[in-house]
Amino acid sequence: MTFEVAGQRYAALAWGPKDAPLLVAFHGWLDNAMSFAPLAQYLSASFRIIAFDWPGHGHSDWRPGSYPLQWADYLLDIDRVLAALERQPIAIIGHSLGAICAGAYSAVCADRVQQLILIEAFAPLSEDASQSRGRLQKSLRQHRQRRSNDKRYVELNALVAQRQQLTGLEAHWCELILQRNLAQDAEGQYWRIDPRLRWVSPVRMTDEQVQALMSPVRVPTLLISGKQGYKVLNDNIALAQQWYQSLTQLQLAGHHHLHMEHAAAVASAINSYLTGQKSNTAR
Repeated sequence: MTFEVAGQRYAALAWGPKDAPLLVAFHGWLDNAMSFAPLAQYLSASFRIIAFDWPGHGHSDWRPGSYPLQWADYLLDIDRVLAALERQPIAIIGHSLGAICAGAYSAVCADRVQQLILIEAFAPLSEDASQSRGRLQKSLRQHRQRRSNDKRYVELNALVAQRQQLTGLEAHWCELILQRNLAQDAEGQYWRIDPRLRWVSPVRMTDEQVQALMSPVRVPTLLISGKQGYKVLNDNIALAQQWYQSLTQLQLAGHHHLHMEHAAAVASAINSYLTGQKSNTAR
């Protein structure tokens, strides 16, 4: 699927009956919509799932121009794609970067989100204000040295091995994600992704700013973390409990991409949560 909004082309994948309750999904950094395929296998009997490629990922357009990328721009992407849909979803699913952005969007646009399912993240990253000068300097230096948009040819097997070492994912899951981030021509495979995604963001919020943004979030939320997932998430669960007024928190077996490697268990948790929320609403 593709959606043209304000000159930006968003690519998406869809599973499940068109008339089933709609779930909209947003993936993690350097992933793409295909990362939700294993989860959709177990949810598509009961739900319609539409997973979007963020700009610069998968088959979506890069952001125009050559300016630095900012995480807050993804909130506008969420706002745009929700408005472009024929009907509103009963829940937004976000993984990693997608969870960061979906959580922040729900904090500022609670009227646009019915329910929230977050996997392995729940709030924007933050750092001490003393880091702001060095961060901005590095970002400007990277953009000053920007090369032309020549194709960067790669070897899939080498990429799979690197990704496997970084994430702990089995090779076939790594390949599933990577294939959608690659294109092919007569000379071989090359990256589709925007190189700016790997560069330092010029601005990161402070702890105080994140606190002010995220407190409170009123949207009913299911937060799923992996037992072998990002340690910083599990270390800060108390903040999620403080910021999200209606939070259900589950820790399941798996690494950062547990929605792929343990898709059946994650899908079961999502289905149980949504069914329970529907029953509560009916009462």
